Amino acid sequence: MKYYVENFLIALQQVAKGNKRYFIWLAFLSVLIATGIIAYIGQVEKGLITTGMRDQVSWGFYISNFTFLVGVAAAAVLLVVPAYVYHFKPIKEIVLFGELLAITAITMCIMFIMVDLGQPLRVWHILPVIGGMNFPSSLLAWDVIVLNSYLILNALVASYVVCKFFTGKEYKMSVIGPLVMISIPLRSASIL
Repeated sequence: MKYYVENFLIALQQVAKGNKRYFIWLAFLSVLIATGIIAYIGQVEKGLITTGMRDQVSWGFYISNFTFLVGVAAAAVLLVVPAYVYHFKPIKEIVLFGELLAITAITMCIMFIMVDLGQPLRVWHILPVIGGMNFPSSLLAWDVIVLNSYLILNALVASYVVCKFFTGKEYKMSVIGPLVMISIPLRSASIL
């Protein structure tokens, strides 16, 4: 754990370096994030009526973005299979970026599901043991299980590879191989 904390602090130091344009870009992104948080707080206070989901355009925009992000997350398999399974050297150099992109896309997909629920208090309804998920008949339940499993597997693989990269050592396929092989069907199932 100490090693993870040290590497996280090193990464934070790298993020804090940059020119004036870089910090302007970070400030712009922070304003966008703050705007989204304020809009979500308004949705929690006033209800789902603020989203305009009754309108076909608003609902279509939401669903199309969710579907696009699921596809982006699943597309990482195009990098993972040649890199980890077939040991194709040129792809190994960029496979970590694909994994991190998949983690980002899955996180945004899960946030879309959270916003679609309306209130954070409704989350317990879709938890596997506590709530009534209506699995496997509910597509939302399917998305919750598959996307969260896929996120956990991607996070484990990416964190292991990044830690090995920082130490200058080669990662062991015996460690990440089983996780990669499990994640490949999950990638396919996430687009269903």
